[in-house]
Amino acid sequence: MNFYHIVMTASFTLSSFVMTFIIFALTVLTLYFTWSLLVDVDWRIPVTLFNSDWLINTPIF
Repeated sequence: MNFYHIVMTASFTLSSFVMTFIIFALTVLTLYFTWSLLVDVDWRIPVTLFNSDWLINTPIF
């Protein structure tokens, strides 16, 4: 990470810390909720993107 600009500009302020904490917390929450949603997914089953039977078996009005 590039901490040089923080040291050279002396931006060790409360607002800088708060924004860094908020961004880090949102990143952690995003990763946690992504993991919690994807934990029950069975990645071995095939996904059907298109099936021609959908067009053949449609009722004619």
